[in-house]
Amino acid sequence: MKKINKIVFVFLLLVFVQCKKDNVKSDEFVKITDVLGREVQIPKNVTKIVGIGAGSLRFISYLDALSYVVGVEDKEHVATRPYNFAFPEIKKIPIIGPQSGGGDAELIMKANPQVIFMTVNSSSQITKTENVQNKTGIPVIAIENGELGIENDKLFNTITIMGKVLSKEERAKELITFLKEEMNELKARTKNILNKYKPTTYIAGLSYNGPHGITSTRTEFSPFVLTNSKNVVSGLNNSGLKNRPIMLDVEKLIEWNPEYIFIDSKGWEMIKKDIEKGTILYNTLSAVKNGKVYIIPRYINNQISYDYALIGSWYIAKVLYPEEFKDINIEEKSKQILETFYAKKISLSNFDLVFGNVNNQKLK
Repeated sequence: MKKINKIVFVFLLLVFVQCKKDNVKSDEFVKITDVLGREVQIPKNVTKIVGIGAGSLRFISYLDALSYVVGVEDKEHVATRPYNFAFPEIKKIPIIGPQSGGGDAELIMKANPQVIFMTVNSSSQITKTENVQNKTGIPVIAIENGELGIENDKLFNTITIMGKVLSKEERAKELITFLKEEMNELKARTKNILNKYKPTTYIAGLSYNGPHGITSTRTEFSPFVLTNSKNVVSGLNNSGLKNRPIMLDVEKLIEWNPEYIFIDSKGWEMIKKDIEKGTILYNTLSAVKNGKVYIIPRYINNQISYDYALIGSWYIAKVLYPEEFKDINIEEKSKQILETFYAKKISLSNFDLVFGNVNNQKLK
């Protein structure tokens, strides 16, 4: 009988020890729900990560977590995106494969991250996300880009999720608070301007997989939305899609004849040929004839550059509504925005910020 009791005791002890081990093991992990609604189990203390897909490394840099990155997609070594300017050390991080294919599974496994952040653009990408997770055996957290001022819920959700994964909750809250404050101030300064005093506007040359000409625009352009401005293509039906790129017929641009034209700096080299002296657009567009054409910082560079989008918003507001924004120094504002996004002192000379009026004398 004593022998049986001893066996039972040993058995119960083993069970207790195993349960304790299981509890310790489970305490080392947490479950995160990503933007696709997937519940993913990840290590509680994440210090090694990679980001794949357009915009993933941008968010990582915003959250002051680049020191956690153990691998980057190939184009990050030569990219000219704001976060690459802010953190030139990105060029020294090992490559985990091509950007076009979302990295290489073997190279990702070799880098041995604890978590993979992967940008998606729709719920239909659940299978793609699961495939990456299955191939690598590494938890994948799906994130997404959201248009500033239009899809804030998407943007803030991504920042919040990543903040939880990286134990950067306070940093995530700081970013969201800053974005809200900036957007609210822009809207507050312009909300009481009567429509009859607002000039019509147009954004040209937006980049999508490379530079485009004067007809490349957007139906809902963040800086126009944030400044309550009158975008001539706002609300235009784009095959049933809202807030998406659109190639406008040049005849419509001539018909609408916006009072102010803003040009993405990446598209300027193409566009200046479209509006040089002697062209139809030079002769018909009042903005060109009246010297109301302006270059703004590149808006899209491997998805949305939120820092440049915000800087562009302040610049556009100052051009369109000089009285309401006379106290704003665009260089000081740009520096404040960049230093907040990257949590470090920066020099504007290290960035490719381009502002300026394109007067007729600069046109051939």
